[in-house]
Amino acid sequence: LPARGGTMSDDAVFKGAGFLRVDRERALEKLALFAMERGEDFLLAWVRAAVAGGAGRLQLLQRGGLELGFDGEPFPAEVLKDPYAALFSEGTTPRLRHLAVGLLTCLRTNPKLIVIESGRADGRRRLEVRSLREEALSEASGKEGDTVITVRWPFGAGLTRYRAALNRARAALAFVPAGFLIEGEQALPPAKPGPAWREFGAGTLRGRVTLPLPGAAGSTVTFCVDGVAVQTVDTWLPWAQVRAWVD
Repeated sequence: LPARGGTMSDDAVFKGAGFLRVDRERALEKLALFAMERGEDFLLAWVRAAVAGGAGRLQLLQRGGLELGFDGEPFPAEVLKDPYAALFSEGTTPRLRHLAVGLLTCLRTNPKLIVIESGRADGRRRLEVRSLREEALSEASGKEGDTVITVRWPFGAGLTRYRAALNRARAALAFVPAGFLIEGEQALPPAKPGPAWREFGAGTLRGRVTLPLPGAAGSTVTFCVDGVAVQTVDTWLPWAQVRAWVD
């Protein structure tokens, strides 16, 4: 609330009984500018949501647009009713924030329609998003248990948008489960456990260490958030050189 004698921001609307409510649409428009670096990064946020929800399977393919399906914990109906609420709540989970960030980022690519179907049995719901101003929630038919997200773009733009998002995903899915597939192929090469390959975990931290590439002068470490690369750094370690991933 503004200090006594001050004025309210233009981005806020006073709603009786002493409550102040941030104007949703204007706030989301501003958040969209900072959601992710580029519009085609939207898949990275949704993959993070899948990993954070315990997904062991994920399939990304082209079906008249883009289709992303994954198992794990579904999104409840109350979340789909207001998918952006997680961006304004301190008590939410990273998974729900990833979902919202993915939506905001995808809208920057000017899709014709985004559809999210999630839930099981009678609790399954279908969210249709056309813009920040236009969305609708309904019951979803079928016995599908996975979360399925589809994106359709206007005629002539679909393939370009799909390929741009696909290329970003191929480059950034650095530490995801073996069951994550991009157009039928594993997002990561199969792990080869052995003397030169180790995985570790401590609390919420997990990682993988292997030998560096032949000819490498130092170590390379990729830092990830829920399986998706954030930054890769080259360094030199005094005891041994490695190729590592940390999440």
